[in-house]
Amino acid sequence: MAVTLTKKQVNEIVRNAGTALSRKMKLPVLGHVLFESGEDGRVRATATDLEQTLAMRLVPGKLEGGPTRFLFPVAELKALKSMPKGGTVTLQPVSESSVVCTMEANGQPVSRTVATVPVEEFPEVAVSAELAECDLGAFLRAYRGAAFAASSNPGRLVLHAVYADQEKRVLVATDGHRLTRQPLLAFPFASNAILPLNKMLLKHFPESAQGRIGMHEKDEVQTLVLATDDLTYTCRCPEGRFPNYEQVIPDTPGCAATLSFGPADLAAIAPLLPFLDKADQHALFVFGRAGQVTVGIEGDPNGGTGLPLPKCRLDGGDVTFAVNGKMLLEALKHGFLTVRIRDGYSPVVFDDGAEGLHLLMPLRGEASSALLEAAGVQPAPEATESTPDPEPQPIAPTTIPGKPEESVVPDTPVPTPQPKPTAPVAIPTRNLSVVPAEDPIARLEELANESQEIVQQALASVRELRKQIRTVKNHYRDREKQIGTREKEMEKSLALIQRLQETIAA
Repeated sequence: MAVTLTKKQVNEIVRNAGTALSRKMKLPVLGHVLFESGEDGRVRATATDLEQTLAMRLVPGKLEGGPTRFLFPVAELKALKSMPKGGTVTLQPVSESSVVCTMEANGQPVSRTVATVPVEEFPEVAVSAELAECDLGAFLRAYRGAAFAASSNPGRLVLHAVYADQEKRVLVATDGHRLTRQPLLAFPFASNAILPLNKMLLKHFPESAQGRIGMHEKDEVQTLVLATDDLTYTCRCPEGRFPNYEQVIPDTPGCAATLSFGPADLAAIAPLLPFLDKADQHALFVFGRAGQVTVGIEGDPNGGTGLPLPKCRLDGGDVTFAVNGKMLLEALKHGFLTVRIRDGYSPVVFDDGAEGLHLLMPLRGEASSALLEAAGVQPAPEATESTPDPEPQPIAPTTIPGKPEESVVPDTPVPTPQPKPTAPVAIPTRNLSVVPAEDPIARLEELANESQEIVQQALASVRELRKQIRTVKNHYRDREKQIGTREKEMEKSLALIQRLQETIAA
């Protein structure tokens, strides 16, 4: 089989393979693309790293010969990206370990032989999942609309993912500081699933209105499958148990104030981000007074920065709270423009107007007087102790001139000083509420659940390691068989040459 590809098709294969292949290859054969003839004159190009697999169906410029399969290195395809615009390249296998690559350059063919590996070494990665027709665009938008709140640490296997809740028909992601829940009315899975975070799902897979999706389950391992007319993508899902996210969602809708942001507010807040202090968790203070909203950041001990948001509308009472400024701006960029605040200690609730929900935990701490002054906010009045009235002084005796000294007591009796009650000292409150004592049994159950999750993640890692060991063993066992076969063929060839030499000598 000889396959002729255009420059655009080569670039597409290299780009898609770069998203599906890991930088550190576990096996040399995984650095190759499998080409095989398909239906309707198409060519199927498959790349995999055993965790992800991407199959592309291409219509080649020319397809000659019978159906066959061969491997071609990804590194050589990257080198072909430099071909001139409008150029083509023809790949033709001549043996199990070599492919002739012919490139048309300015009307002149240039050929060379590229070394490859036998096609038998390529792993079998196809899965037989039952796919259902669905709106892939809606699914990917919900996935990407929730994924920004997931943990960025790959070591947190469960939180570095998006949870698909089949009962609630939502996609959820959290990193422990924030949480996003996106509704998905046409839920495509028959059970709960933990969907991984990767470049293909986050950016590169097209948001096609029509497509197919399914979940393959075998030996408690789930594999996600997405398919369009031109692409089929599969990826392995993380194993574990997602935390109970519903317990952090506020039960009551009551709030002290509501803030409504707009695009102009995003543009105003963005320049403040480089000046946020990482040691203070990028704290950004929000002050709402008399319908006006101001954001501010702490500066040196004698200063601060306050920025009014004239387009932001405040409905309700006065509020003051602090949040991570980077997380706040990220939530606003994803369309969560309506913010409800209960107090400075409850989760800040974001709404996107389409049943999406985002929670962001506030930061503890009070704004300095310098920041309050820079933001034009009057500090809360401080309580002062009342000063008791001065005690009455006794009246001094009077002396009449020309007579011996004697005390003249006035007719009015001298009042006896009485202790005056002191007014109670006013103590500022913080909307504190009584917290019930922690149930030790519930805490033990929580620790047991956390330990169980850690054990499950460790077992999943062990299973994956054993799978990789088996793959490597099979690879080297096959190589040893091939080497043994070639040694036997070499011995036969040497024996035949020796007999020919003896015949010629005779």
